[in-house]
Amino acid sequence: MLDTADEEVMRWAREVLPDAEPRLTAPAQQGDGSRVHLYLTEMRPAPPVRQDRRPPLRVGLSYLVAVISEDTAEAHNWLGRLLFAAMADRRFEVDLKSLTMEAWRAFGLMPQPAFLLRFPFSLDRPQQERLVTEPPTVRPVSAMSFNGVLVGPRDLPIAGACITLTELGINTVTDSRGRFGFAVVPPGSKPRRLRVQARGRDAATLSVPPTDGTNGPAIIRLDKLED
Repeated sequence: MLDTADEEVMRWAREVLPDAEPRLTAPAQQGDGSRVHLYLTEMRPAPPVRQDRRPPLRVGLSYLVAVISEDTAEAHNWLGRLLFAAMADRRFEVDLKSLTMEAWRAFGLMPQPAFLLRFPFSLDRPQQERLVTEPPTVRPVSAMSFNGVLVGPRDLPIAGACITLTELGINTVTDSRGRFGFAVVPPGSKPRRLRVQARGRDAATLSVPPTDGTNGPAIIRLDKLED
C-alpha cells in the first residue's frame, strides 16, 4: 500500500533532479557521489474528509529529505532545489524543524541540513450497500483554502517563518513578503489558532483574527519581536 506513496515521492524527486537517483533509505555516509535520501520517518492520523460515501482511510506521511555528499556545494544546491519545489507543490507541506542530535547519531552522521516532506495518503474502501428510502439530497461539499500574511512591528512582513495549523498539525513557510497559504483545509475545520516560529525567536501561538466577510488573507501580527 505505502509503495504507492513511495512511488509518488520518488517521481517528484526525479522531476526536480533528473540527474539524481533518489533512494528510499536512511541518510548514510558514502563516498560515491551525491545521494538524495527520501526516508519515511513518521505516520500520523489525518482528518477525514466529510462526505456521504464511506470515507477513505487517511494517514499523514512524513519523509525526511536529505542530500548526503562529499561535495558540500552540490549537496546544498540539490537540497535547495528540492526544498523550493516542495514549497511550490500543492500536494506537500514542508516542515523545517531540525532533527535531534540523537536522530543524526542513529544515522551515523553529524547533523545535516534536511527537511520533512509531509502529505496525506488515502486508501479507498469498498462502499457499503444501503437501501434508499427517500430521494437523494444533493449537498455540495468542497475543501477550502486558508491564506494569510505574517507581519511584525510597523506591519513589516516576516519571511521564512514556520506556520503550523495547530488543529490539523500541518506546516508551511512564509515567503519573502510574509505570505503563506494552505491549499486544502477540510470542510468544517476553520483555522482558529496558529503556531508561529520566526528565525531566532521563541515560538508563539496566536489566534486567527475574524475575517471581514471577504476572501482576502488573514493578517497575523507577531508584535513582540526583539531587535
